[in-house]
Amino acid sequence: MAHIRPDVYKSIAENDIGEVVFQDPFTEETRKAKRNLVAASFGALLIAALDLQVNGFLGLQTVTGVTVGASITKGLACLIVGYFLAAFVLASFVDYSAWRFRRERVLVKPYLDLISMLEAHFHVTGEQVQNATRRVNGVVVEHDMRSQVEFQQIMSDAKGQLMSIQENMRSFYEEAKPLLSSWTALIAKAERLSWRLRARFFSLWLLDIFVPLFLAGFAIWRTYGGMSSVWSKVAT
Repeated sequence: MAHIRPDVYKSIAENDIGEVVFQDPFTEETRKAKRNLVAASFGALLIAALDLQVNGFLGLQTVTGVTVGASITKGLACLIVGYFLAAFVLASFVDYSAWRFRRERVLVKPYLDLISMLEAHFHVTGEQVQNATRRVNGVVVEHDMRSQVEFQQIMSDAKGQLMSIQENMRSFYEEAKPLLSSWTALIAKAERLSWRLRARFFSLWLLDIFVPLFLAGFAIWRTYGGMSSVWSKVAT
């Protein structure tokens, strides 16, 4: 490992795209916040649809007509949904950001390091070739013995440097070949997993994010009218 750092070998060897891409982005706390939000949203929609009001500490009863108690119940339901909505949005944002950061770091960083090493090696090799051939390009061949000897010496030095560069390139290729093969396998695996990845993101955004947010927004819209009764009751 004269050319490539051992940590790059280790990162690429341990890089399993399936385990990283398809891991659950949400922690148990976020899942619990989502369940609370969905339950509170359904409860608020039930209160708004059936015009329920609180009857004691634990009970709800159906009443006919719009009453002050029903309006306060809607306002309290709106507050509860808003609280769970804020908790879910913050928790899901933190988890999703961390999930994307971990995924991109694991999948991309070692290959970016490998590309940087390849670019640096090729840049240095180009400079070495240029230095090895500089004297050859500027030499003027004469017919006298001294010029012939000098020309042969320049050619011998250039040949030795070019052979050294060739050996260095061969060594670097042999060292980088397993990593390039792993890179190829990773890209092929990513192509095979593309449809699963799309389905995973569709499920994530639709079922885990959009549906709870939609239910919460709809519940707040249906119960927001009771907020005025809650504020007036609290103020008095």
